[in-house]
Amino acid sequence: MDALYPHDRGLKLEVLEGMILVYSGLGAGELLELLKRYPVRSILRVRRIVAHSEGGLEEALEELFARAARTGLKVSSVEVRARGLAERRKVEAAARAALRSLGLFDAAGVRARLLLLPAPEGGYRALLAV
Repeated sequence: MDALYPHDRGLKLEVLEGMILVYSGLGAGELLELLKRYPVRSILRVRRIVAHSEGGLEEALEELFARAARTGLKVSSVEVRARGLAERRKVEAAARAALRSLGLFDAAGVRARLLLLPAPEGGYRALLAV
């Protein structure tokens, strides 16, 4: 990402299932402004990842939502995307149960998207985007 590198020399990119994950020391607002200033045709949507984790299904979800809870995040609704996983309903039920148990559901909270992907080394990679 030539548009971002001059502003953050520690920038890291990772291509994952049709997505580009950008790891940067810049703030989310700053990154969004740079992407608007230098439009890239292939970028359809920008989402801010507030937490991520890897491991078995339950462990990945628990760690993910514990990290989100430490940031003070409150969620009004969650959309679950489980790519390449046959047990999507199981994932949705486990995610909603974990959110309830940690007290992260709140009517005034943000809409969030949970992306659960198979990790290359086994297990799952969980990302929570707002």
